[in-house]
Amino acid sequence: MPTEITTEFLNRIREAISQGHDTEIKSAFNEWYPADIAQIIQELNDAEALTVFKSIPPDMASEVILELDEARREILLSSLSTKQIAAQIDNMNSDDAADVIAELPEKIQSEVEEDRARAQEELEGKMATQGFGKGSGVLEGAGREMRSEEHTSELQSHHDLVCRLLLEKK
Repeated sequence: MPTEITTEFLNRIREAISQGHDTEIKSAFNEWYPADIAQIIQELNDAEALTVFKSIPPDMASEVILELDEARREILLSSLSTKQIAAQIDNMNSDDAADVIAELPEKIQSEVEEDRARAQEELEGKMATQGFGKGSGVLEGAGREMRSEEHTSELQSHHDLVCRLLLEKK
């Protein structure tokens, strides 16, 4: 179970950051909920917050982004490349992704969308080489049975989609 967010805990995280103990930083947040990690990030300065953010797993980082206040979210996202932002957005459900994209400056929005489209094309190319292209029956029927956001939000990332399709092919 996670430790309470105390001044002592925050000072321990700051010390680990200043000494470059990446493993300690990563392990400190293994069992924390995204909302708690967001609260910790809110308490740190920008550089410390970025270090903590980059140390958490990508799927959890997407959830943490959603829990941050708008100002902190803007600071963290501005430190990422558009490709990294696109990857984070791809791990979100569509409503949350739309909200985050809407908060981005217009130039960044278009670049993120281009990166997402490129990633989708790459995924489709990889899937086609594995026999999952058009006419395979797998992609055509993939969305028919489960349409609710509840079911599909877990399958938003490209990695999970590929895994699901590989399992369906067996």
